Amino acid sequence: MTPENTELGSAAERSANAASPAAAAHVAALLEGAGRIIKGKRKFLELLAATALAGGHALIEDNPGLGKTTVAKTLARLIEGGDGGLVFKRIQFTPDLLPYDITGVDVFDPKTLEFRFIAGPVLANIVLADEINRATPKVQSALLEVMAERQVTIGQATHRPPEPFLVIATENPIESEGTFPLPAAQLDRFMMKLSMGYPDRAAELSILDENPAEDGLERLAPVIGLRDFMEAKKAARATFCHPALKEAIADIVRDTRIHKGFVLGASPRAGLHLLEAAKALAFVRGRGYVIDEDLSVLALPVLAHRVRFRNPSAGEKIIREICLARIGAIDAERFSENRAGASAVSNSGASANGVSANAASASDVSNSGASANDASTNAASNSGASASGVSNNGVSANDASANGVSGNGVSASDASANAASNSGASANDASANAASANVASPASAGADGAARA
Repeated sequence: MTPENTELGSAAERSANAASPAAAAHVAALLEGAGRIIKGKRKFLELLAATALAGGHALIEDNPGLGKTTVAKTLARLIEGGDGGLVFKRIQFTPDLLPYDITGVDVFDPKTLEFRFIAGPVLANIVLADEINRATPKVQSALLEVMAERQVTIGQATHRPPEPFLVIATENPIESEGTFPLPAAQLDRFMMKLSMGYPDRAAELSILDENPAEDGLERLAPVIGLRDFMEAKKAARATFCHPALKEAIADIVRDTRIHKGFVLGASPRAGLHLLEAAKALAFVRGRGYVIDEDLSVLALPVLAHRVRFRNPSAGEKIIREICLARIGAIDAERFSENRAGASAVSNSGASANGVSANAASASDVSNSGASANDASTNAASNSGASASGVSNNGVSANDASANGVSGNGVSASDASANAASNSGASANDASANAASANVASPASAGADGAARA
């Protein structure tokens, strides 16, 4: 798609919602810093940054040794904490783990004769749930409340994690022994499911030279303050999304519920996550507005892990087809609204049909250079047209002769098929052949005036 076919919303809306330069610079520094450790994975880092800025959580599923744990540590190091510092906690999920090992527990203090709450590792800014599928479903459910509602309830007390709060969970897809598949309720709380993949040859050579997970991570300094990160989150939420794109998101989610290829469709939370992720990704890429390309990029990482397919091998293809079909419908609607119909465009003076003399015709061609195919039978004059007679320098429809119309005037009643002026068009009472889009052309129009009838 060309850029003009992907942007929705007026220029005023887009400029009013342009990404803040300061916030955009902070996000760029965050991506650049992460790229020094995670080599050759720019798209993956953009999606992870979008998840963090949108306030969501990420599930990273990939083979061992690709840097899933390292990426969580990198993100924690790049964000400088406030007075108390940014809190990063890692939980190694194992079959013998218990729920209160994650959430925390009330412990009786014999000195005060009262129960004292000892916070669990989940009450941190960034929580790494390493190999989450190795814990039992009972333990996995300990994350449900805190991921969805950002709170942990122990006994009769409620405890909240600090902001920002991000859970990055990892799992290994190639081993099934001793693992427990995540339930649908758990998967639905992850905004995106991502995969890093193997590095390319250049990135692999760089990894061999620098060993970034060991040496580089130790030297990594913060590039964004906690306050700046929170401001960037606010800016991401304020990103403009055209109503037509919101309708497309709703239709994409609804299509997963009625398509024959799905056993379980996407939830309303999936639609919210897709919208929030699209806004954040647009902000990460330096835009203050969402485009349809954002939806096509995010459809799989946001939707694929929370639905069930009748044929899992065809699942990704189905989601792509649904997304592209809805995006195609948006483009057709936008094209007809913004480029078709003279009644939709106005600049300085409208004709009887609402076409501005200085504005574009149905194909957005300017008046001075419009081809004959763009001229309508009721075309506008150079500065303003009436329904019955057109004049630029005060020549009325009754005074203009067919043989002597100046270069700035317009023939009125006797214009023939060759009587189009250089800068004007025939009026309403010109014959259908004289004003037809297939007869007149700027190339045949004389610079001094109209040809003799």
